[in-house]
Amino acid sequence: MVNDLRSNVELGARMLDKQRPGWHRNIDVDVLDQRSTRNCVLGQTFGDYYDGITSLYGETEASEACLAGFTIDPFTTYPRGEVWDALNKTWKAEIKGRLRDEAQNETPAETGVTFTLTENQILSLVTEAMDAAPTRGAYSEIGLVADFVSRHNLRG
Repeated sequence: MVNDLRSNVELGARMLDKQRPGWHRNIDVDVLDQRSTRNCVLGQTFGDYYDGITSLYGETEASEACLAGFTIDPFTTYPRGEVWDALNKTWKAEIKGRLRDEAQNETPAETGVTFTLTENQILSLVTEAMDAAPTRGAYSEIGLVADFVSRHNLRG
């Protein structure tokens, strides 16, 4: 059952990637519940489960949504509560895994932190950049510092 759910969720995640890239960043896994039309993956992505189904498929049968891990098989022979719980855990693992992978693959520029300098280092850079200003043309102080930092490979 779990392997089937995993492959179903992976299919659903790929469908969402095509329709709504970055969808997983907007899911609140603490309230995620695939039984809820508002708190399920589609509900949190499209506003409502049925809006998500319509957006992804147009009109569809439950079997297509089930194959993509958006709902459970209504004819499952497993206890329904256990299947819903397993589906929720599978979606949470998919989302958390994606977020973890993104965090590990971020470059310093993507996080907004390219380097850390002390106040004295900054003053020294500004002073050096401003001293170089007459020979480098009209730059703002920020432009001069950025140019200096880039030329001296001070990213870290």
